[in-house]
Amino acid sequence: MPAKEKMVKKRRRTKPGTRAKREVKKLTGSAKLQVARAGAKRMILDKVDTAAGVRISSAAVTNLAVEAERFLHRLVIDAAIVTRTCKRQTLSDTDIATARAANPRRYSLISDELQKAT
Repeated sequence: MPAKEKMVKKRRRTKPGTRAKREVKKLTGSAKLQVARAGAKRMILDKVDTAAGVRISSAAVTNLAVEAERFLHRLVIDAAIVTRTCKRQTLSDTDIATARAANPRRYSLISDELQKAT
């Protein structure tokens, strides 16, 4: 009688993009910020002149982080549309620049507006 061989289970193969879709679904379902709160606070405090005695409440930090995420989310979506329009799959820095140029009012930065005023 031959010895029984151990059966090796075959790994399941998923289609390309399935894992990404699952990740997007998971992230859009949660209300948790994607940018770390401590990192956002550090960045905000770096930009604000704390030597002048300016203090920032935790609610203000949260609101700024939410708005920053909203800005980035819209920018990435618009850049992805540009990428798909060009019939490519990889988003590049030129796609982001094109998305910003296509809608300058949505993606104008305060520093850009200040430079135009002077």
